[in-house]
Parts: sequence; C-alpha cells; structure tokens
Amino acid sequence: MATDFRVTALRVTTFRAAGIRTNEPNQRVRAAAICVALVLCATTAAEELHIEPGLWEVTYNYSLQGEPPAPVLAQLSAEKREEIERAWAARVGRTKTNTSKSCVTREEIANGTAFENDVHGPVPGCERSYGTQTASRLTMVEHCNNAAGVSERDIQINANGSHAVEGTMNAVHGEGAEASGLDMAFRGKWLAKACGNVK
Repeated sequence: MATDFRVTALRVTTFRAAGIRTNEPNQRVRAAAICVALVLCATTAAEELHIEPGLWEVTYNYSLQGEPPAPVLAQLSAEKREEIERAWAARVGRTKTNTSKSCVTREEIANGTAFENDVHGPVPGCERSYGTQTASRLTMVEHCNNAAGVSERDIQINANGSHAVEGTMNAVHGEGAEASGLDMAFRGKWLAKACGNVK
C-alpha cells in the first residue's frame, strides 16, 4: 500500500452541473447556500476509522499479474533486469502470504495512513480521490502519472470493531499489453497498546 490517505481536494458540483440558474441575485444567494450546505455535509460525513492505536499484526495475501513494469525494467542493468524478470515469472499468478507487526499511531489513524507500508511522503504526480470515509469503512482510488509511468490503486479498508480490520488493494501499473498488477487482501488484529521496538 502507499503513502497518505489524507484528502487533498474537495470537489463540489458546479451550479451549472447541478441545474441551478444564477441569473438573478437571489438565485445566486440560494445557489451559494446550497453549495455551502454541500461542503458542510461532505465535511461532516468524512470520519476516521474507529480502531485502536498500538501494536497490530497484519497478514497479507498477494499475487502478481501481467509483466514487470517496463519503465522500471528500463532503468536496470541487463543483469538486474534478467533477475527481476525471472523472479516475477516464478511468482506471477501465485498467491504469497506475509505476516508482520506494525505500530499504528493515532496520527496515522486520523490521517488514514494506518497499515500502509510506505513511510515516505505523498508521491509527486499522484492524486487521491475518496469514496467512503466512515468509522467502519474507508475507500480510496489513487491515480499516478509520473516518471515511474501511469498507475492506479484501489484501496478498501473495513474496521470490524476497534481491534480488527480487513481490506483489499488492487494496483495496475502501465496500460494495455504492458500492464502489470498486484492484487492483495489483508487482515489485521490489534495486539497491545505498547509497540515495544516495533515501528
């Protein structure tokens, strides 16, 4: 998973798209009031997942699809490229499982970044849009177009109470015949308030 679930923009339907005429002053006032109401509703509807911060154990099941990303291979030496292609071919279409522990902070929960493996900041050329943001569910789609190529990630996280989560992440890199993908499902359980040495 990637970096930051934080909302970067709020899209509000324009007056014209909403079918609201704005020729008269009082109609403009009503249209503005509707717009403000839409913003307030969207703002209050967004809610962080109600899960407990602390030490979590997460099991990931994932499989590779398609071919290795061409822009990535193009940056490698011939030897390294051959190594990556062999490793990819050995794993493509096969499900692999990995279990690890991670320390989930209250800030990560508030920002929507809990359970993401990438600790770096937002990636240049990537934009996120959000569907559901409630106490029990978060959905997000990220589109990227940068030096690494074109990619899209679709993430869903469900909180089953404050001590259990499950979710999916489907990612596609590239387009057409050169597209590659990663399909992943995960389950997490809360272990303790203190994380010890786990980050």
